[in-house]
Amino acid sequence: MIGEIVRTSLRQRLAQPITLATWVVIPAMIGVLMAAIGFAGGRASSPTVTVLLVDPDGSVTGRLLDLAAGRQDNLLLASTTADAARQQLDDGRATAILYLPPGVDRALLDAAPVTLDLVLNPSQRILPDIVTALTDIALDAAWYARRLLAEPIEGLRDRETVTLIDLAVLLPPIQRLTDTHLPPPLTLEVAEAAVDARQPARVRYGATIVPGLVAMMLLFAAGGLADDLWIERDAGTLRRFLASPHAIGTLIAGKLIAAGVIMAAMAAIGLGLGWAIARQSLAGTLLALMLMTLMGVTFCALYMTIQMFAASRRTASLLTNLVMFPLLMVGGSFFPLDQLPGLIGTVGRWTPNGRTVALAESAMRGHVEPTAIAAALALLVLLSVPAVALLARRLQQRGAEG
Repeated sequence: MIGEIVRTSLRQRLAQPITLATWVVIPAMIGVLMAAIGFAGGRASSPTVTVLLVDPDGSVTGRLLDLAAGRQDNLLLASTTADAARQQLDDGRATAILYLPPGVDRALLDAAPVTLDLVLNPSQRILPDIVTALTDIALDAAWYARRLLAEPIEGLRDRETVTLIDLAVLLPPIQRLTDTHLPPPLTLEVAEAAVDARQPARVRYGATIVPGLVAMMLLFAAGGLADDLWIERDAGTLRRFLASPHAIGTLIAGKLIAAGVIMAAMAAIGLGLGWAIARQSLAGTLLALMLMTLMGVTFCALYMTIQMFAASRRTASLLTNLVMFPLLMVGGSFFPLDQLPGLIGTVGRWTPNGRTVALAESAMRGHVEPTAIAAALALLVLLSVPAVALLARRLQQRGAEG
């Protein structure tokens, strides 16, 4: 009897190829977008902040700013004339123009007021704010330097012109201030995980998200396959089956086995594609296939139970989606589990689908943890058995209600 139910259920589903394709195509499209975004993000570079420096005196202040800018990534300070700077800013090739007034070196030595003109590019939004912040930092540094190094600077005021070589007298007091006020530097050792350099970043990223996308396929399929019981009830098949000598468990078992066959085929396609792209562990991929299939059957049983407690078929579909999409969000389908922040990531790893996704990804990479896999299987069983028992009881009640 179970075999007949399985064959009938499979024939009914195979007669609806568009529905089957929907369960596969939607996650596949999401996967392509995620892989494309991940690949593009891996090769994107930070924007360069271009500041044009107009320094008619060729001052020491300008040269110090140029040396400081050279130590910063993504900051380009280029000296030019006022007319050329304005032309480049108008053409959108620069973020800002910094004008140093004549006599800026003497003003700083004498602690006299000095005005720096900063002209920002109005067509840009974020980079001008960065330039403004850096300029404020430079002005604050000059103010503190003039006061902390007042004594050696006083010795430079009598000179008509000051060069970078003359500033060497400031190095000993700067070193003393550094030793006194700055803590010793920390040594940071960074250990990077080994990455197979033969695989491009796109392949590694795509292989990472495959288990999550397969889980999405199976949860979509589980929600659709759970609708079979409403179809049987509306057609009167459920009442006739309850009137027969067969146990209701036979119907449930047949439906779940048929669902398992369909979901195993879907998971095999998805995981097989991931294995073909990344050439990961074949044995681990087969283990992931088993885990994914069992997870899909578990969710099918859970969704069947939820739907049978709904007042209508439409309400049943709504309840299924209310359960499904939060689980997909935190369970590693829309976002990789290792990219989820704090509590959300912790919750995601403890959901049935999130735990299965994490173990499947680990198994596909060749890292099999028997204890963790046994715990995951136990969790799926603990969810399935009560769900099936509750479903059997509810089906008998719905059959009696007609």
